[in-house]
Amino acid sequence: MTKLRQEPIPETNLAPLSLDPKLFEPYLGGLQQLFSQFKPTADAARAASFTAALDGQPSLELRKLYTLHDLRQTGTYFTGSELSTRILASVAAEIPLFERIIDPSCGAGDLLVGAARHLPLKSSLLPTLNLWGQYLVGFDINPSFVATTRVRLALLAMQRLNTGSSPARSINTLGVLSQATLSLIDHDKRRAIRVDLNRTIEQTLKTFSPFLKGRDIEIELELADGRPLVKGSEAAIESIVANLINNSVAAFEAAGTNKRRLKVQTITSPDDVLLAISDNGPGIVGVQDKDIWSPGITTRPHGTGLGLTIVRDTVTDLGGSVDAKRKGELGGASIFIQLPLTSR
Repeated sequence: MTKLRQEPIPETNLAPLSLDPKLFEPYLGGLQQLFSQFKPTADAARAASFTAALDGQPSLELRKLYTLHDLRQTGTYFTGSELSTRILASVAAEIPLFERIIDPSCGAGDLLVGAARHLPLKSSLLPTLNLWGQYLVGFDINPSFVATTRVRLALLAMQRLNTGSSPARSINTLGVLSQATLSLIDHDKRRAIRVDLNRTIEQTLKTFSPFLKGRDIEIELELADGRPLVKGSEAAIESIVANLINNSVAAFEAAGTNKRRLKVQTITSPDDVLLAISDNGPGIVGVQDKDIWSPGITTRPHGTGLGLTIVRDTVTDLGGSVDAKRKGELGGASIFIQLPLTSR
């Protein structure tokens, strides 16, 4: 811990809190039932159910199932179809040309569903979902939200495949969904296990590699020797790294940074491991120390201000702590994540 100088961030009044994924499971079950009972010649009521599931329904369910206080404390909200459509409008024609479409906190998948509306189709459901899986990457610490995203993408694929003169006929079981290689869906990654921090970081960076290369970002990777193991889930670590990378990329884009550098480093001590992510962007500006980790605080025109809040809450759930430096070793922001090591 003495190798990196850290400046403490004053505590906020927001207590870390995670939403209970079980409260969302009945709604998820309804979507799965809608999927399993799909018919190409659906009646008007079932067609309306499809449209609602792909539109603003998840946001309405979120507000019904969780209190406004809990949503604010966790910085949880769903983008909604209207906002996602507006966000994607300027790049809609280019979406099929992208190598990756990454949402580091996908929620119920509104942005990914919106992007998938512009992706090509195959002849049937499974090949279509596998094709989309080459484009779409999402992370979220709530497993029910991730599973909802998966089903909604499948519903969209079915809807698009069965619109026109030759509807696909091979859509009939949830088994098809379980075979789809959508990058954001991996139930095993959400089990609490001993996670090799270095390996998970490497895998996450590999996923982001085309995205980062396309933005001329040079990655400097300095990982501690051995296998630092932390108790948690791969999905939680992926979410932390993905959100921090996304923050750096957004800072680069906003500032027009040239010769972009992003350094990812792990340092071990007898009881802890430190994950440090630094960039040579503009640094943390326009935000008071007490607000750095607070939800809704952003200086970007289209930012949500949720990335660092998600990181803080995820790290707290893992028994760790967060810190930040406005101007780090590369000249831009440095974020420090300290996690306890585990041997069992």
